[in-house]
Amino acid sequence: MGTKHVIVTRGKYGAILSDSKTIFTHTINETLVKDTLGAGDSFIAMILTNISKFTDLYDLLKESTTMATKTCVSVGAFGHSFSLSK
Repeated sequence: MGTKHVIVTRGKYGAILSDSKTIFTHTINETLVKDTLGAGDSFIAMILTNISKFTDLYDLLKESTTMATKTCVSVGAFGHSFSLSK
């Protein structure tokens, strides 16, 4: 179909990236997960801001899954109590 890159995230199973020639896979590093909120956002932000900078797509995938994993070790927005004031 002409798509240059295909990326699939698989939660605790890591992610897959293909450049139409090679399929790269990377698993996550086991960690104590506190909240997954924002993990996908962290992952795709790393991909989008760095895809033109990395010459090795495996390294990009590794860094992106590492960033997503780091996001999971802190409590996200739903874990905080807050109130809205007028």
